Amino acid sequence: MKKKIFISSTYSDLIPYREKIWELLQGYNVKILGMEKFGARKKMLYLHALKKLNIQIFILV
Repeated sequence: MKKKIFISSTYSDLIPYREKIWELLQGYNVKILGMEKFGARKKMLYLHALKKLNIQIFILV
């Protein structure tokens, strides 16, 4: 089973960095998820979603 990686950060100011990380990770056998796929959430809902998705690796930019 592929490891699930979640990329999180402030968004608009870090788009170029997020894109580079995303490109790099696509070369590996992993499933990449990012906050832009889920929209803005309150902190507790956000953390609950991460747990529900069974994220193994969390990258904070």
